[in-house]
Amino acid sequence: MIAVDDLIALVHNYNPKTNENMLREAYAFGLAMHDGQFRHSGEPYFSHPVAVAAILTEQRLDDATIVTALLHDTVEDTKASYSEVEKRFGREIADLVDG
Repeated sequence: MIAVDDLIALVHNYNPKTNENMLREAYAFGLAMHDGQFRHSGEPYFSHPVAVAAILTEQRLDDATIVTALLHDTVEDTKASYSEVEKRFGREIADLVDG
């Protein structure tokens, strides 16, 4: 699984003004929400959202999209709620995650 600093470095390659704090917070929140969940392969479940976020950096997408990738299964598959995501990350990201 890609570490948060490595993911941020991928984003920094094309967006030097990236909001590192928001990326770190989303990574930490997603990791915490998926704690104890594993894929059939035995890997931590959160490895999937992180891999999606890394793939999206190849397309040079914005911070909101990268954060959404990190959080995309939280509302669906964890105890996280839309309102909690909205409170932490704003309405735009909550709507994207919910969509």
